Amino acid sequence: MKDDKDNIRSAISYVLGAFTGVIILLIEKKKDDPHPIVIFHALQSIVVLGTASIIATILNVLAPSIIADAFNTVSLALWAFLIYQAANRKNFKFPLIGKMLSR
Repeated sequence: MKDDKDNIRSAISYVLGAFTGVIILLIEKKKDDPHPIVIFHALQSIVVLGTASIIATILNVLAPSIIADAFNTVSLALWAFLIYQAANRKNFKFPLIGKMLSR
């Protein structure tokens, strides 16, 4: 049953972007037995979705509407993909970021 809860916490770390990543990370770090996969997903959520949010904000202000809309659509698909992967015990790691975060 512990694995099911770990997958749920991993998926939840992506639900509201970097915000839930930070919350899950803080909760997991305070536990006596933190699970490394949950910590990884929380960190990946903070880095990837936090960066995507910053880029989206900049594009929405400075770029033409079609570019901002395209980036937002890709970000939405990425967000859904990351939730799906975490919920189904598939530990997708971004090429450069994943290696740094899994240490």
